[in-house]
Amino acid sequence: MQWFLRGLVLCLALAGGTPALAGGLLWRISAPDGALRGHLFGTVHLCDADCYPLDDAVREAFAEARVLALELDPANEHMAHALATAGLLPAGERLDRGLTPALAERLERAAIATGADPASLLRMRPWLASSILAVMAASKAGFQAERGIDLWLAGEARAREMPIIELETVERQIRALSAGGSRTHLAMLEQTVDLILDGRAQAFFGELRSAWARGDTERLLEMTAEGVAQEDIQPLLDELVLARNREMAERMAELLARQDRVFIAIGAAHLGGTPSVVSELRRRGFDVAPVP
Repeated sequence: MQWFLRGLVLCLALAGGTPALAGGLLWRISAPDGALRGHLFGTVHLCDADCYPLDDAVREAFAEARVLALELDPANEHMAHALATAGLLPAGERLDRGLTPALAERLERAAIATGADPASLLRMRPWLASSILAVMAASKAGFQAERGIDLWLAGEARAREMPIIELETVERQIRALSAGGSRTHLAMLEQTVDLILDGRAQAFFGELRSAWARGDTERLLEMTAEGVAQEDIQPLLDELVLARNREMAERMAELLARQDRVFIAIGAAHLGGTPSVVSELRRRGFDVAPVP
């Protein structure tokens, strides 16, 4: 279980045999006096080999950096335990007891189709079960955490003995992943099951790839809500994306005020929406401009 889980629904993509484009995903951050403080890059948390090498502009900006800032360090050893603690049902409870018979049957078929263990899913809360299913479906389509941009950047940073700063805590991400209440969680679970059983996963991830490659962060957000009523998905988006945009921007502003040559890498969907991380940094006085 990895920290990105629900984030993959917002950010997942790969680069279809070409280098990952900078486009609207790489931004130069300057202080009010015009001094360059660092760069902001919109990533994907699952990829494949075709995502590499990254665009020249991205690699050049990263090569100049002294510090790497990520949502969370992929090597954070607290993740698995925290997810298990928050995402598993109490002893004696089962996920399928809270589902309609039709959804319970489809859930089992979706688990088998992706290679997930149905018995293990039944021990999970709906938000974790749908996230695990989405990860498994992505893996079958060739999108893996081991190829994630964040993981690659963290590995390169360690090889260079570059400090890695976390913008969030594991607990904060789990609180976001599990936001929205039971109605939202069941709607997302049904969306994921339908995506798998209707044979749309490959096309869905392919379209996410295209949106990321062209820097279309608004489309990434739109795709999150497809197949789910707006009133069901909005509580999750408010916490998972919009609230975290404000919080991460505040943390970035504090970091940029004391440190220059910072390379900030976060999920690409956080560069879209209102407020976005870009708009929040600008509101705090920074000049944030796209890199051609």
